[in-house]
Amino acid sequence: MCQLSYNLLGEVKRKRCKDDTVKIERIGVSEWKPPFLIQHFCISPTYTVYYQRNVERSTARSLTNVPKLKAHGGTISKKAGRKIRYCFNWLIASSKIKNVYCKATGKTSFFKLNFITLTLAEKQRHSDNYVKDKMLSAFIQWLQRKHGVVSYIWKAESQLNGNIHFHITTNKFVHWQQIRHKWNSIQYQHGYNRGMTQDEFIKDTNGTDVTPVKKESELIGYMVKYFTKSDTELKYVCISCAIPKEEKMMPDYYYKTDDEGLVWMGKRAIEGRLWNHSANLLTTGFSIDETDSAYADWQKVLMYYQTTAPIPTQYATVIPHRRIGIREFPSSVRVLLQNKIELINKNDRHKSLYVVETI
Repeated sequence: MCQLSYNLLGEVKRKRCKDDTVKIERIGVSEWKPPFLIQHFCISPTYTVYYQRNVERSTARSLTNVPKLKAHGGTISKKAGRKIRYCFNWLIASSKIKNVYCKATGKTSFFKLNFITLTLAEKQRHSDNYVKDKMLSAFIQWLQRKHGVVSYIWKAESQLNGNIHFHITTNKFVHWQQIRHKWNSIQYQHGYNRGMTQDEFIKDTNGTDVTPVKKESELIGYMVKYFTKSDTELKYVCISCAIPKEEKMMPDYYYKTDDEGLVWMGKRAIEGRLWNHSANLLTTGFSIDETDSAYADWQKVLMYYQTTAPIPTQYATVIPHRRIGIREFPSSVRVLLQNKIELINKNDRHKSLYVVETI
């Protein structure tokens, strides 16, 4: 089928067929109609995207615009970094404060998210993909089934000894002893036992760390930055002398010697996926158009809470603003925000108080 395009004067700009018998008819200026554009606000916890959409245009995605898969090269790209920040913003916005009561001390502490670190007890015996598919996935399934974890984000990194280790962020309380017991059990099942019995290995091996995060400033300032760092400055670390070949845990090309004879040891790149998240965190933010009464209300809010100048992009404009509390939202927008949070926490059974023997 022949497809033609015209300019404002009705003249043919492009012809997408080779059939010379096709008759070209002029379109008068009076018959041309401009596109019908509707203004939209797409709201996220720390920024708002302003864009215009042609309501008469089909929303079907063209197959030619599907992005191609690209290797990450061992570092977090800018696009992946924006996606991590987006997931963290909604994880913070949808998480509720939880109280933990310790019977031994009689004290109650509170937190919103936790930061779990998992490391291997000895030299890595399997590929990175094997450790992620068999060991990390088993640990996450245990978090989901045993402790009701619905929202989570994890990232894989390499240590200087060549082993892979993981950082996991969730919004559920899990006792550190339970985490260590489960992770050590998974390691033992896959051959990481250091020549010890199962009971000795699970009891005496410490390959986990749990840190509660309470302040939202720490969440944004530290955790997001930690998850999106590129490790360019820490890629190589100076060591005092050469490491014997039998003690090396990485190939020779991860070591280099400078002009002064000092040996530098580097971190290797991770194979396969660097990070992942629960599916509920990547649902799109809620949007409102100019036909909705909430559009004018949110426009007034941006006048007070906007932090920096708008950032123009190719198809939209990004308006940064500070993190707005749910009580500061206009009533018309607050309903949409609560619906969004309920969608994220659809399968989450919230527990406000946890009682433990020791912490």
